[in-house]
Amino acid sequence: IMSPLGGILVERVHPRKILNTAAGARFFLWCILVPGSWLLFDSSIVLNCQSAMYVLFNVAMFFDGCVVALSAILDIDLAGLDVVSGRYGLEVTDDDRNYFNSRQELCFALCFIFLAPGTAFLGLAFKNA
Repeated sequence: IMSPLGGILVERVHPRKILNTAAGARFFLWCILVPGSWLLFDSSIVLNCQSAMYVLFNVAMFFDGCVVALSAILDIDLAGLDVVSGRYGLEVTDDDRNYFNSRQELCFALCFIFLAPGTAFLGLAFKNA
């Protein structure tokens, strides 16, 4: 349902604004809202309500899926480079696609290698503190 709406959105809104909004929404969701609610539910301020945390987490996953679907048309894997370059009237060659695809894959792999373990260790540090 959301991907066709993303196609309509790309025709009416600048791709940079869509990507920045999607990144900002996902940052707020996963870096502020979810950890903040986890700390709130885990503290003595609010009674420990495990089912409320599960509901909040599922709503967060649904919202994240909607944001990803809206911005998916601009992903480099789905010819997003062509959409953005078409907005500026630039031609993209196969060499350009290969260059940007390899950069995206490198960035994605480095995030898995460094950010995922770092986040896990940070979570363990908070749990043991």
